[in-house]
Parts: sequence; structure tokens; C-alpha cells
Amino acid sequence: MKKEEQISGECCWCKQPLSATIYGIGSSYSETIPSSETFHEIPLPKSGRSIYGAILNKRSQAFTEGFHLMFATCSEICTQQLNKALTLERSRFQKRTPMNVDT
Repeated sequence: MKKEEQISGECCWCKQPLSATIYGIGSSYSETIPSSETFHEIPLPKSGRSIYGAILNKRSQAFTEGFHLMFATCSEICTQQLNKALTLERSRFQKRTPMNVDT
């Protein structure tokens, strides 16, 4: 697994550094995630790649609303491409919502 600092500072889709504005998608996930991890590598076989998602705290409001992972992206374009890939894998990522955060 990559170093956590590197993963948290890069776009999960294109692997470029994140800037002051972070885009992304919050998503449900139907598979088991190890509770010891902060970031989880998720294969997307239909897109031929793997991405890292931040695991949301089980006590957070987002988690109780059914969002288990957050995928950070560097732009709206990467967010759109990621959303298309997650749509291809819709049985594992049924619930999704876009996000935009200024840091």
C-alpha cells in the first residue's frame, strides 16, 4: 500500500496533487472494509484501474446516511470520469453524491 500521506494528497483518479479546492464523491460500498485502514484500495475491473478511497468514521453523519467512502479528486473532470467508472460498478457503489470543498 502507498504511504498514507501520499494517498491523502493526490487525486484518486489522475494521481495529480490536490489543490486548495478538493472535488470528489462520497459513496456507499457493499464490500467489507478492514477497520484498521484509513484508506482502502479498491479495484475497478471494468475501468482497468484501482483507486484509493478514504474510509469515513462509522460515527459520522455521512456514514449513518449510508456513505462509507470518500474519493478525493482534483477537478470536476476527474470527478465526472470517476463517477462514470463507479456507475459501471454500480452493484458495489449504489449511493453516490458529489462534493466540493475549499481548504
